[in-house]
Amino acid sequence: MQKSETQSGDSRINIPWLLAMVFNPLILPPALFSLLAFHSGALPAEVRRVTLVAMVLYFVIPGLYLIALQASGRISTIEARDRERRSTPLMIGAVYLIIVVPLMWAQAETSTTIVTSFALITAANAFIIAFITRWFKISMHVASVAGFFAVLQTVNWITGEAMAGGFFLLISAAVLIPIIMWARIADDAHSKKEVFSGLLFGIIILPLELGALHTLGIIF
Repeated sequence: MQKSETQSGDSRINIPWLLAMVFNPLILPPALFSLLAFHSGALPAEVRRVTLVAMVLYFVIPGLYLIALQASGRISTIEARDRERRSTPLMIGAVYLIIVVPLMWAQAETSTTIVTSFALITAANAFIIAFITRWFKISMHVASVAGFFAVLQTVNWITGEAMAGGFFLLISAAVLIPIIMWARIADDAHSKKEVFSGLLFGIIILPLELGALHTLGIIF
């Protein structure tokens, strides 16, 4: 029994859908760039600049692209739930994220290394997910939420300096990750296997990438 993309996602407003919209893969990178810039000792003006530019580059422009795809009928929902239909937009998005790297580099001063490194990691992971999507659909929502908290915790471990609001972030992770996993399954957006794959991607791949950059002496 197959539930179509239109059937499972279009204009149907419910709690799982609302959670997916609030904690979506486009909204989390700007927040993470902001926290990383702050943690690296950047002045408030730099943090604001990094956050604003990241919001435009990682949220506004990709969001408008998805809206345009939906309006043209190339995807049925803004989430592009159908695996075959999401493969091409993901690859285009990955190429776009490579172009974004020097733009993010130009915004940072004190936080140049961590901001640029995370921009590169984001682009690399976009290519990895786009490639995997040719055969298997990972939950990008779960990967993004789990990765968000995994990055912050990894930075804590590497630097030995507690991230601002560290305890609150851990509690938030313990609550939000299971909720988002439930929401993606409850809204028929992903199977359990796809959701757990997203979880593993977020909590394993991102920390390994940051650890590798640290070992190579590139960050921290």
